[in-house]
Parts: sequence; C-alpha cells; structure tokens
Amino acid sequence: MKKLLLILILFSSNSFAQTKTVKQQTPKQNLNKLWDFHEWIDNIAFMDKILWDLGHKPTRAKDVIADIDNFVKQNSNESESYYLKKYKKSIDSMLTENFRYPVIDFIYHKDSTLGAGTPIRVLSYNKTSTIFFITSIALQEVYNTMKFTSRQRASKVITEYLIPSIKKMEPVMNKGFTYIGISAVFGSKDFSSDYVLATKPEYILFVVPSKKANDFVKGEITEEELVESADIISSDRDMGSGTKKIKIKIE
Repeated sequence: MKKLLLILILFSSNSFAQTKTVKQQTPKQNLNKLWDFHEWIDNIAFMDKILWDLGHKPTRAKDVIADIDNFVKQNSNESESYYLKKYKKSIDSMLTENFRYPVIDFIYHKDSTLGAGTPIRVLSYNKTSTIFFITSIALQEVYNTMKFTSRQRASKVITEYLIPSIKKMEPVMNKGFTYIGISAVFGSKDFSSDYVLATKPEYILFVVPSKKANDFVKGEITEEELVESADIISSDRDMGSGTKKIKIKIE
C-alpha cells in the first residue's frame, strides 16, 4: 500500500510540475502571471493528505523561511516570487513569532519538482484577485467518525485551529491581498474498527476576505460573521482526490 501511495505521489507531482514548464519573463505584479488557485487546490489537498498518511517528516515554522528563500531563487522569474520577496520581512516575522512549534508543524516536499516547495503561497483567486494563503499545516488530531460527521470535524478544525491562526497572519493582512487563507490536514478514524486503514487523512481550507479577517482581529465582527464570509474547501476521508466547497455551522 505504501508503495502504491508513493507511485501516486510521483504521478501527481509530475503532472503538477508539468503545468509549470513556461517561465514568466518578468516577476511583475500581474494577476495574469500568477498561478490560479482553483487549478492548484486539488493537487495541494491531495499531496497534503498523502504526506500525512505516509507520516512525512514535518517542518517547523522557523525552518520554512529557508525553503521560501530557495523557492524564490529557483523561480525568480515568476510573479509568485515577486510577492514572497517583496513581503519577506512580514512573512519571516509571522513564521518566527506567531507560528511556533509545537503548536504548528508543516508537511510538504521541499523539492518544488515534487510539490509546491513551500507552504506559503500567493496565487490568483477567481481570476480577479490575489490570495495569500498558508497550506500544509499538519495536525496530530484524529477525530472519531462515530462521534463527529464530516461537517462537524471540519467545524472543529476551523474553530479550534484555523480561525485562531487567522490572528497570527496579521503581519501580512494589510499587504494588498484581497483574500487570505489557511489550511490543515488531520486524521479521522472509525474507532469501532481495528482495520489498519481505519485512519484516513482529511483536508480543510478556510478562505476569507482580508478586510473581514482584519475586522475580526480588531474585534469588530464575530466568529460567526467571519465564518459566514468564508469560502470553505474540503477533501474528506471518502474523497481520495478532489475537493468540494462546503458550509458549516459553528456549534
């Protein structure tokens, strides 16, 4: 089974990399030259779930900084690198001061030919806006499928981990990105089963307008209002690949 998963990783990664064969000539602030969020998110979710399932060695937040620097060097002509370089100080501050081990770990391939190369991404969103988002956060939580439905599991991750992390993104919140987002991969298990594959990974992504996130941090809107404004994207245990947009209720 592990070998099969590795083959799937390589297959997905190769097709992932093949979409990036053309380098941009100039790293300009140009939406048309940013990779499209909606075209990438299925691959990102799939890769995060596979790496979590394989027990991939996590990376601490402070060590992500070096991988961002390597990504910028290797992709210096791409518009995404333009943003990562421009806001380097804010990103570094966010990672070293706010996303501290052992609360936050990341799982991702450091080699950009096998994945993103960094969990810090800047992409186009709805082809009209920019999104700054953090992906590949690895949670150790394993939720009981007999106790919580898929929506309830998503709600718990969002309220217990992702929304508190929105506040930690304040250093980049007012940098001109229209949206900000944060995602995590975690486990779910049928605790009535002893089957070795009873535990499966799930992925959840929380995207909100930067203005709403800023209002929430300032205490001007409630958690419920923040969730109401969000795009929530899920890939649950029953989805081997692909994602879907969902709505949740805070309980």
